[in-house]
Amino acid sequence: MNRQEKINKNFVLLNRILLIFGVLIVSILFVKEFVSFKMNTKYFNEQIYNQAVEEAKIEVDNILDEILSIKADKYDQYENILENRVHFFDIVAGKAVNLLPVDATLQEKRDLYIDLAHEFNLNGLGYHFFILDTDGISYLSKLRKDLEGTDMSILQDAETGVYFMQEMIEEIALSETNDTIFTYNWIKEVGGSILQKTSYAYYNPTVDLIIGTGIYDDDYTLEVQEELFNRISTYDYDESNYIWIMDFDGNTVYHVNENFTKEDLLAIQTLEGESFHQTIVNELENNDYTYINYYFEFEGLNQTKVGYVRKIEDWNMYIGKSVVIEDLEIEQNAYLNTLIPSFLLFNILIIVLLISFLSVFSRIFTSSIIEVQEEFKSQKQIIKNMAFKDQLTGVYNRTYFEDIKLKYTPCSKGVGVIMIDADGLKLINDAFGHSVGDQTLIEISKAITELFPNADKFRWGGDEFIVIINQTSVNEIKLIEKDFLERISQVNLNKIKISASLGYHVSNDCTEDIYQMINNAEKMLYDHKIFAAKSIKHNIIEGLLNTLYDSYNFERKHAENVMKYSMLIGKALNLSKESLNKLKLSALLHDVGKISIPDYLLTKKEKLTKAEFEEIKLHTEKGHRILCAYPELNEYAKYILSHHEKFDGTGYPQGLSGEDIPLFSRIICVADSFDAMTQDRVYKEKMQKEEAIQELIRCKGTQFDPDIVDIFIKVISKK
Repeated sequence: MNRQEKINKNFVLLNRILLIFGVLIVSILFVKEFVSFKMNTKYFNEQIYNQAVEEAKIEVDNILDEILSIKADKYDQYENILENRVHFFDIVAGKAVNLLPVDATLQEKRDLYIDLAHEFNLNGLGYHFFILDTDGISYLSKLRKDLEGTDMSILQDAETGVYFMQEMIEEIALSETNDTIFTYNWIKEVGGSILQKTSYAYYNPTVDLIIGTGIYDDDYTLEVQEELFNRISTYDYDESNYIWIMDFDGNTVYHVNENFTKEDLLAIQTLEGESFHQTIVNELENNDYTYINYYFEFEGLNQTKVGYVRKIEDWNMYIGKSVVIEDLEIEQNAYLNTLIPSFLLFNILIIVLLISFLSVFSRIFTSSIIEVQEEFKSQKQIIKNMAFKDQLTGVYNRTYFEDIKLKYTPCSKGVGVIMIDADGLKLINDAFGHSVGDQTLIEISKAITELFPNADKFRWGGDEFIVIINQTSVNEIKLIEKDFLERISQVNLNKIKISASLGYHVSNDCTEDIYQMINNAEKMLYDHKIFAAKSIKHNIIEGLLNTLYDSYNFERKHAENVMKYSMLIGKALNLSKESLNKLKLSALLHDVGKISIPDYLLTKKEKLTKAEFEEIKLHTEKGHRILCAYPELNEYAKYILSHHEKFDGTGYPQGLSGEDIPLFSRIICVADSFDAMTQDRVYKEKMQKEEAIQELIRCKGTQFDPDIVDIFIKVISKK
């Protein structure tokens, strides 16, 4: 072998060694990156997994809270129905009994009363009265009236054993209104299950009998379910994100896909190969909730899911929501698994075909690693962005600010910080509900996005936003401020014009910390609020009154009359000019709480029920709460709260008496009552002036302050 051949042989050997060494180095780097990638992927997958399952749990728990709320509302509704049925019958039967001869015996009155109740039971309108005397002896039960002599006081609760009929009789005896509501457990049908039943009973002294009626809780369960399903159907669900409800027999109660049947449910299996439905039933036998992992195959879908499931008490059903596990871990692992054989095959081809392709291979392999890293970074950024957005307004949240704040250092020269605060948000929430308050924040965020397209925008707190602009000036911000305030002034929500206050700060050097700049902007904001307090107060008052007047035309005239009469009294009492101004505003605002009262109650022509009147009475407390939302109106809140208190202490809401009632409230009480008596209302005709004055005199010392009545009569008589 000559020298050249040796050199060539050594060169080939060296190239092979270099190739093996290069492949080894590349393989080591690949494995290192692969392990690091797997560890990071596992960490982020766990975070995503836990967050998604927790969100599903919260949604299911919230819907169960809705069920309890709906059940409570229906229960209250049916309590009123029971009471109204009994009293309606008692009025009808009472009139019939009164038509009997004066010398009619108690037994004759009872016979007529019981016969009428029996007729009501037979007519199919849902009346199921029972009648017994105060000793517990029954005279009527549903469709039977041949029960005289049966002792009902010995009936016991089917679960607790309590003599519930005897307790009912005792409660009525102690009641000032001769009635009671009581709940007990009873068997609805022979051989049936034990159900809870609620009954209302009333004692009629004329016939010395107790009459009542009741309802089982399952009688209104279907209504609760129907309302719940109607609500769920409005939610934004798709084939991967939805709530489902099944009964313990495997029937589909609610599913986003109408084609999903009992057979589909029973075909689902857990990851362990067990029946999905039966596993849930077994778990919920002794637990309120459970988590379950399963395969879901339906109409072309082939998914692995984890579900959070809760039992719906009393319904024999369960409700759940699932999360699809096709996430980063599965996708990235699959991608890496395809890289490994490709890598090995590529190395073998390079060794067999051409050693010189080592550098090309290195570039291709490096490029593949970079692509994997970029894909990982891209997926990580998507998840990060979801955590950094405010769900209501769509702008970034404070967490995102903490993540990027370093971009404004080490030099913040030319950086402008604007703080924007929604005026009156608490008042809007209290007066019109949080949905209107949320819409206010959304409209403000829209204006911010339109006018600051290239700035960083954050929701800073409940009613505050932060905007950070690079390379700006005070003059530029002033121009944008004018456009912003004009933009939101055009928004009208629920007849309320929204407004906002701004504060800003522009850094002139590199020494200011971003938090210091935010504090300076915040100080300017609240200095502006203090300076504009009177204007804000005026806008608040004007907005409240316009809302009330636009909804009910008669309220404008009523408020003006009450103000006029109150001022006559105030001047006669020689109140100072400042006090007269406060009295004037208090009188105008005295019924502002009515903006939170349902329209049908304020315009109802018929006599209000007891429950409706109680809701009307809440307008004093609601008015107080609305005005307390603003320090500027705090003083007036106490006058609004007390303007229905009575001088003898029998008024509402606090039962104050005498001079414990604020003077302005006592004045407004007289003025309000006089105007109510002398003006036509939908539910009554007006009195003549002299009739109203006589009514004021009659109620001196009981409803009204006698001194204020005397003063008012004196000044009004001259008009």
